[in-house]
Amino acid sequence: MPLSKEDKEQATTAAKLAMWGAAVGAAKWSAISAVGAVVGMQYSPLYRGLTFQFKVFLCMIPPIFGGSIEAEKRFIDYEWRMRAQKKLEKARAELKVIGDEEEAEFLKQHIKDLEGRV
Repeated sequence: MPLSKEDKEQATTAAKLAMWGAAVGAAKWSAISAVGAVVGMQYSPLYRGLTFQFKVFLCMIPPIFGGSIEAEKRFIDYEWRMRAQKKLEKARAELKVIGDEEEAEFLKQHIKDLEGRV
């Protein structure tokens, strides 16, 4: 089933945010990994005794982990914002249809709450 233009735009935006999050997370954790490697070389005879390949492996784990965690975090944040935006649009549409004054006031308050979240 082909995606609509709006769905394609949302998917593209979500992918861009996830890629950016992965890059930021990998950069943060690469710096932490580099500091850990320097400290290990300076102060740990055990770390100095490890093979080069194992040291590279130990330095690669944090950026991969950090990149995946940050990408997931940004993707979930985007998903939450999209859900809140759809709820807001639905509440606004319901407000236009409602004739009951009391229910309309309730929805107006609900819309204000949703606008504060988006």
